[in-house]
Formats: sequence, C-alpha cells, structure tokens
Amino acid sequence: MREMSYDLNLLLIEDNPADVFFLKKMLLDVPLTINIYEADRLEKGIDLLKKRNVGLTLLDLSLPDSSGLDSLFSILKATNKIPIIILTGLDDTSMALEAIKAGAQDYLVKGEFNKNLLQKAIQYSLERKKQEEKIKDSEEKYRLIFKNSPFPSWIYDPATLQFIEVNEAAIYKYGYSYDEFLKLTLKDILPPEDVPELIKLIGSISGQGKLWRHQKKDGDIIMVEVTFHQVTYMGKTAMQAQINDVTEKMQLEFKLEQQQKLRQHQITRAVLRAEEKERTYLGQELHDNINQVLATVKLYLDL
Repeated sequence: MREMSYDLNLLLIEDNPADVFFLKKMLLDVPLTINIYEADRLEKGIDLLKKRNVGLTLLDLSLPDSSGLDSLFSILKATNKIPIIILTGLDDTSMALEAIKAGAQDYLVKGEFNKNLLQKAIQYSLERKKQEEKIKDSEEKYRLIFKNSPFPSWIYDPATLQFIEVNEAAIYKYGYSYDEFLKLTLKDILPPEDVPELIKLIGSISGQGKLWRHQKKDGDIIMVEVTFHQVTYMGKTAMQAQINDVTEKMQLEFKLEQQQKLRQHQITRAVLRAEEKERTYLGQELHDNINQVLATVKLYLDL
C-alpha cells in the first residue's frame, strides 16, 4: 500500500484539548493535504521537530513546561528553517507582536479566527519563510563573494566612516587584524595631510575612482584606486568600497618614463656628438685640404 503524500506536515503544540479539537477541524477544511503532529508539551514538540519532516508549526505560548517567548526561542533554537504561527489569547497580543519581531511569521488570537483566516495565515507564513530563506541564501552567497574577493574590500558607515566589515584581502594588504580594522575609520588609514580632502569629497561622485594615498599598519604608503557603492548591511544603509592597489603600476610607469627620458637624452647627445664630429671633419677639410689647394692655385696665378 502506497504511503499517502502530504502537501504539508504541520506540528500543533497546544495543551488545551478544546483548542486542539477546533484547530484540527479547521485544518481539515483547508485546501491542503495536511498531516498533523500533536504535542501538548514543548519538550515533546521539539522532539517531533527533530524526528519528523515538519513544514510549519502552530505554537501556543502558554504551555505546562514553558511559557511566553521562551517557548518560541526554544523552537527557534531547535530549528529556524520552518515558519512558526503563534497561538495566543486576547490578552497576549502584545507578546505575540514581540514574537513576530523575534522570528515568528504570524500570530492568531484564539476564538478570533476562522478557517479562511487560518488558511491565509498558513499560506502567508509558508511564502514569507520561503522568501526569507532565499534572502538568507542570497546574503550568504554575497558574503562569500565579498570575503573571498582577491581585491581588498570593506563596508563602512557613511555617517561615522567607521569600518563595519572587511574581507581577508584587506586584512592581508593593510596588516591589521579583523578586530583592529573594526576599531578604525577611513581617516585612520590616510596620511594626516590627506584627511581634509577625504572629508571634502566623502559621499561625492567626484571621489569615485580617484587615486588616494593609504597608509598601512607598518607605515608604508600605497597608492590605490577606490570604487564604492551603496549597500544594505544588517538592515542599515552602508557603503562598500573596493580597493585596487596601483603602487607597483605607478612605479613601473615612473621607471618607464625615466627610461624614456634617459633614452631621449642619449639620442640627443648622440646627435650632438655626430654634428660636432661633422663640424670637426669639415673644419679639418677646410684647414688641411681646401685651404692648401687654394693657396697653391693663388701662387700659380700670381706667377
């Protein structure tokens, strides 16, 4: 006999038999094939979460072995991958709102909802949790790209210029540890005489791609190109900057320029030596050859 396929495995953690009866009756009318696991204690509910493939939890905050937000925190500690709908009495709506802030997807007031509202709450909670997980996955991928980027990069608070995140490449390049970096601001990695220009251009588009002098922990000065853009970090607006160290490039360009100047100087000297040699040759020809011929001709003409 084939095992029945369910659209949703639902865990109901409720100790009041009357509430359990009415909830199960409503759930049977929801247009989903739902398999219901029941628990009248928080401990039993957590055990079911570990053993069963639960897709959603209906949680009463007032249980014999736990009460209030502690019940929610215990569930979240066991698993934070499934949506939780809080079941609460009319007098506990403020606590239910706190539960949503803490990580629950929705809440229902006992005696104040019907099957349609229950269905909407389930569908909303499932979709909201799915979107939350997508966002978390996206943020995790972004975090991995940021951390593993070969270019030094950091995130800073545009109001205080405080570093709030740096990647491994920045730690290696500048010589500061992660904790040391987070105690610094953008001003701390610039030579003191360059700070006024930073204050003047911070947040301005004219600072994009500009060459800056940065000072490493050991005091060495490097030349860098900085590109930055606005990001949302930990729910707040921040700026992410990527650093391109062009010190070696500029040194090579300077050496090439010096070599070109030296070569041009050598060419100029060679030309001058050739001209001098030519003038010397002409002078010798005039003095030792043509002048003598002309003098001899003059003597013959005189005779």
